[in-house]
Amino acid sequence: PVSGVVDFEGLPAYAWLRKRFDIRTTTISQDISAVALTPAEAEALSERPGAPSLRIVRRYFDGDRKLVMIGVTVHSSEDFVFNSRLRVE
Repeated sequence: PVSGVVDFEGLPAYAWLRKRFDIRTTTISQDISAVALTPAEAEALSERPGAPSLRIVRRYFDGDRKLVMIGVTVHSSEDFVFNSRLRVE
């Protein structure tokens, strides 16, 4: 198991999983939540504790639907934009 801060070598997490462990990610679920920064998060982002931010939790699954990794990132609200494109047919 790998935990803590991980160096993905400049790769997307799914590509890093493939390169490092030969795991092919087939599905990624993503939860985006508005949260207040903890003191540790605020220090890392040069913000104040309690400032609004967005937390993203990504779950990576392989072809057998087995959960292979969970990634959690926190973004300052000023630095985050979510864009989505929906196709209507």
